[in-house]
Amino acid sequence: MRIAIAIIVIVGLIAFYFTMWKLNRKQQLPEEFKGSLPKCGSCSDSQCALSDSKGDTENE
Repeated sequence: MRIAIAIIVIVGLIAFYFTMWKLNRKQQLPEEFKGSLPKCGSCSDSQCALSDSKGDTENE
């Protein structure tokens, strides 16, 4: 019985995490914060949230 409860709790936590992750991705950044994010040019990661130009590899 304890194993079943543990499995239900773990599956519930994973489902909660996934749901919150999906909802967070849909949320838009408020206008007052759009200009205050730091810009960085130290990497060429195309998936970086701080990168202005996605896929730009001029730093390589």
